[in-house]
Parts: sequence; structure tokens; C-alpha cells
Amino acid sequence: MDSGNIVVFTASGQEMELLNKKLPELRPGEILVQNHYTTICGSDLHTFCGLRKEKTPTVLGHEKVGKVVKISDAHSGKDYSGAPLRRGDVVTWSIFSANESSDMAQRGMPQKSENVFKYGHALVTDD
Repeated sequence: MDSGNIVVFTASGQEMELLNKKLPELRPGEILVQNHYTTICGSDLHTFCGLRKEKTPTVLGHEKVGKVVKISDAHSGKDYSGAPLRRGDVVTWSIFSANESSDMAQRGMPQKSENVFKYGHALVTDD
């Protein structure tokens, strides 16, 4: 799998654009997932309707289900719970990744942690 399709949001009231993009090389610890299903959340709807600002162009929808198609050599080979992770496995994941020992995570709000990583809401670039 050298490329993949994405549907790009550019602005409220504009048609979304289907693009085929070359996939970057996996970095250490990453996996490549072929998405089968994506849902649109309230934040995405607000962005789509122009009620919420988001850097564009971007891909909306960050709640996903897909199949693992590639695992980087440096990946542990395990999922978050410690179970083996293999090519062909069907997976889903949280919309964010945070340090469990952060102050906000300890207070029950890991999504508000400093240096939280959120999937989706990233700029689509030419490279």
C-alpha cells in the first residue's frame, strides 16, 4: 500500500475533495491502519457548519475502526492493553493520547493534559 484516499475539508459551505496521497514511511513505534469506518463527532459538525474554526485543509472524523496493514519494526507488537498486535487485526483507538501521570489525567481529564496528542484535526500538506 503506497497511497491512500482522504476526503479533505477546506471551508464551511465548500464541497469536500477526494484526494489520493502518497503514504509516508512509518516512524518508529507507528502502525498503519486502513480505515473501514469513521464517525463524525459534534466538533466535526461544528467545524463543517462554520461554528468552529479549524486549520484547513484538514480531514474531519477521528473516531475510527480499521485493519492493521503494517507495523513499524520499532513497534512493541502489543496494543495498549498488552495484547499481541498483528497485521490484519481490526482496531479502534481513542481520539487522543496523553501521559497518564499528568496532573489533568490524574484529575480524570486526560484529554486536557499538557502535550496531549490528538488524532485528526491536522493540516493536510503537499508532502
